[in-house]
Amino acid sequence: MRIICKRNLLWLGVCLLAGVASAWAQQAVVTYQITSVPTTVASTGDSEVLGSVHLQVTNITPPAAAPAVGTSVLAQAIQVELPGISCDNNASSGVSLTYGNSAGLVPVFNATNVYFSTQPGYDVNNGIVPNTCVVGLDVVLPATAATPYGLPNVGDWFQVDGVRARMEFDNVGVGGAVNATVILASSVGSGELINNTVQVASPYTVLAASIAPGVYVNCINGTMYPAAITVSEPYQADFVDYNIADASTGAAPIARPPFGQTDSGTQIMLTIGNVPAGFTLSFPASVTGNVPLPAGGIASAISGDHLVLASGGSITGPVTSATVLYNYTCYSALVCDTVYETFTIVPSITGTAEGTTGVITAQAQVVPPSTPAPGGVASFTTPPNTNPTRPRWSDLPIPTPDVLITLAPCSTTLLFPWVVNVPGFDTGVIINNTTQDYTNAAALPTSVLIAPPNQPEISPTPAEAGTCTLYYFPSNEAPALYYTSPMLSTGQTWAWMQSTSPFAGLTGYMMARCNFQYGHGYAAIGQGTSTGSLTFAEAYLGLVIPDPVVLGYYGFAPSRVGMPISDYQWVGEALGQ
Repeated sequence: MRIICKRNLLWLGVCLLAGVASAWAQQAVVTYQITSVPTTVASTGDSEVLGSVHLQVTNITPPAAAPAVGTSVLAQAIQVELPGISCDNNASSGVSLTYGNSAGLVPVFNATNVYFSTQPGYDVNNGIVPNTCVVGLDVVLPATAATPYGLPNVGDWFQVDGVRARMEFDNVGVGGAVNATVILASSVGSGELINNTVQVASPYTVLAASIAPGVYVNCINGTMYPAAITVSEPYQADFVDYNIADASTGAAPIARPPFGQTDSGTQIMLTIGNVPAGFTLSFPASVTGNVPLPAGGIASAISGDHLVLASGGSITGPVTSATVLYNYTCYSALVCDTVYETFTIVPSITGTAEGTTGVITAQAQVVPPSTPAPGGVASFTTPPNTNPTRPRWSDLPIPTPDVLITLAPCSTTLLFPWVVNVPGFDTGVIINNTTQDYTNAAALPTSVLIAPPNQPEISPTPAEAGTCTLYYFPSNEAPALYYTSPMLSTGQTWAWMQSTSPFAGLTGYMMARCNFQYGHGYAAIGQGTSTGSLTFAEAYLGLVIPDPVVLGYYGFAPSRVGMPISDYQWVGEALGQ
């Protein structure tokens, strides 16, 4: 159904009334079809380019008689509104009009007869209706000697391009529709709209981020399971490149077209939390994406898109919070915009603080941020484009601070159920560091090692060193006591006597927490004294029990033989008694 639009325009202040039926036959009538190619925009973006609003002539009814040359045949006021959308620019900062003919004819519409309204301030603005963009256009077609009726051709069109929206302030949900409404009024001639509402955009989240947590095991000073932060586009052409070089590829930067006056690019900011003293977290200088180079690129093995480190590549603790910033760059926007781009950032970590436990956290978000900050108030009196950076976002970090790296000790916890030193009895304990075995012993010839190259599926046991802390719990419910051993290297044994320790004269049980894997212990209780008359009474092996400090670590890493493992991979020998 066609809609004949003759409506009050606030900025004209006049009421245009439909004439009597006989009057319609004396004036020109132009019918428009309204279309758009909707864009996908970031739901938190504050400079998102919306789809063009395209008005094309589909039918013309000339007046009954040709008017005098120079006389207006058609004088129309057109208002394009974006209800509920605040805008970021106007005709002086990116909004434009283009003209054409769908049949390849020379169009009648041009900059001299279709232009932004001369009414002060009534182009893309938020001043007419709060939180609503308004574009005012004038269409004035006079009769000429060449075109006596002064009318456009069927197929002539004009369209509004480059309107940028501040999606932070909209009320359109993710996956919804941002619509434009066209209002038309004529003071000379008449206009008809086949439709007056068209979708110009659909908002989506601007970033998808996930974290695969890693584990750093202190006593071997190495990452047993690397952490990874994956960031990706929820929709194609989400990430924007603006002339950012990537020295790692040698590729010449290719800037985006100036459509919408893009003058910046997407940046990914990581917020890293809780890096303890003695640890350094390092991030790669360049992260390869999943877009291949086009044919003829500098090297087929080099990806066409990268994240290039801009700042914060090394974080040394103690740090409560620090940021890492990456610039997005693409070898060819024409290629990158056809792919859902994904980047996986794998940091490395080194540390010297034996026994330190805890978690390092991470979050991700897109920047640069908008002004005002999220939750601010949009300007409704002047175009709020005082911040020239485009694109920009009011995006909150995602996900909530999540575990990036668990700092876990290589530990063995031994339980000695009866440790006694009373008149006539004393206890001695021996603890061995057995991390040297037939997979790593340097003195053994290769032919007898149970390790590569003989057993390629076996990972040699790492040589570990650490102290053991003894925790003594007296039987009379007195306060617990502790004592720490010297450093025990791989293959080393440590002997301890209760009568010469801080636990002398007590009866109770004892736990030994050793900062290395594969610790084993032996307790011997003697009758007599430790000065020479001690005789053997009984002995037992220390029980290997789970270490509560690392029970929070779930064993996602492969075991030493490449098989799935349980929660207790790094606890004792996974005996779990």
